Amino acid sequence: MLGSDKRDPYAQRVNWPQPGEPGGGAESANDSGRMEMETVDLYTAAIAEEERAAALAEEAYAAGIAARAGERHRRIAAAAYRIAQRNGFSSETALDDWLAAEREVRAQEGEEGVAAPDPAGPQDH
Repeated sequence: MLGSDKRDPYAQRVNWPQPGEPGGGAESANDSGRMEMETVDLYTAAIAEEERAAALAEEAYAAGIAARAGERHRRIAAAAYRIAQRNGFSSETALDDWLAAEREVRAQEGEEGVAAPDPAGPQDH
């Protein structure tokens, strides 16, 4: 089709009339204005789509942080339970057990190369 047919394939996708068709080309100021409006509409739609994509990326990033924070909390709770069990579940050492568990998990994360999320959010490069 492209070799023998000289129609503009992009114009076909956006349903713009082709030169030689009724309303095709920019024969009048009215046609030219309509094409400019369609171009502006496409530009506006592209900007809106980019903004939606950025918002979805921010939501996904926030969900990832929340999931990692939830997983980290579960790891700390499990470690605190093991430590408390070793200490005979004394209520006097509960805070110390939790803090020790936080240190233990933090050390494990450092060994695993788990980076803390950037509180400023994702950065554009």
